[in-house]
Amino acid sequence: MRYHALIPAGGRGSRFHSDSPKQYWMLAGKPVLAHSLDRLAAAFALDQIHVAVAPGDRWYDEAIGRRAG
Repeated sequence: MRYHALIPAGGRGSRFHSDSPKQYWMLAGKPVLAHSLDRLAAAFALDQIHVAVAPGDRWYDEAIGRRAG
């Protein structure tokens, strides 16, 4: 059996009053979303993790980039 995870990360952070969505804010040296990806990958034997971002998201590639899995 194969296992996949889906992380919804399409928020704009409009209530956060920032230039970028809060999932890309730095926490302990890396973006909040990167912490989520790392913890999820460490906790479960997943074949893939899918991240759903907002249309026109311009931060993901720079903040997270391509990762194995």
